[in-house]
Amino acid sequence: MRIIIFLGLMLSSFISFAFKGFVYEAGSQRKKVLYNIERINKFEENKEYLAIKFAEPDGTPAVTEEAFFVNDKLMRYTVNYHRRNEQGEVLIKDGRIYFEYNKDGKKKKNDEKFVDNFIVGLSMSKFIEANWDKLVAGKTLDVRFGVDYRLDTVGFSIFRQKDKEKEKNIMRVKMKPSSFLIAALVDPIYFNFDLNTKKMLSFSGRTKPKQKIKDKWKDLDGETVYIWE
Repeated sequence: MRIIIFLGLMLSSFISFAFKGFVYEAGSQRKKVLYNIERINKFEENKEYLAIKFAEPDGTPAVTEEAFFVNDKLMRYTVNYHRRNEQGEVLIKDGRIYFEYNKDGKKKKNDEKFVDNFIVGLSMSKFIEANWDKLVAGKTLDVRFGVDYRLDTVGFSIFRQKDKEKEKNIMRVKMKPSSFLIAALVDPIYFNFDLNTKKMLSFSGRTKPKQKIKDKWKDLDGETVYIWE
């Protein structure tokens, strides 16, 4: 509880900046917008708050992700699936990763040992930047990706696809599950990074929001594009 209160107080006097983005329907040539994205990033000394908000084109909130960092280290991550009324939390404390997920008013919990290559969606960019030279040189980065609703981590490999790069200053990166079983369920995700600024420009693959099809929420693979201000 003390950590949560402390992190909340961190936001009072932050210097901040933001960007916007869009999730497009796959294969629509960026013509059909499925979700609008707002990114909020706030800093104060060694503390950082990061939020990503997804909304339908009419403004209806879909998903909100929030992350709190100290010295570039993730301390807490939360996700709110507004339309499904589900919430997840990941807390890093005392060398362990604590997961909690609330669905239909029922909470489930789990924990596992923390490892240095642990990431969630909102901490991926920091991991990439910390290992930038390795990635540019063609090295493979292995990570444990936290999945809120599973209450555990999943192994992924991240590596550059230099032979697939079409633009001079854009680096193409592929992220795929390490497990054959997970790979059968989740397609690889393909990212584009600016080689000069190290910023993520876009990616194709699984997104955080889902789509409702015949009264059921289905995983969504789309094209996500960021517009840096």
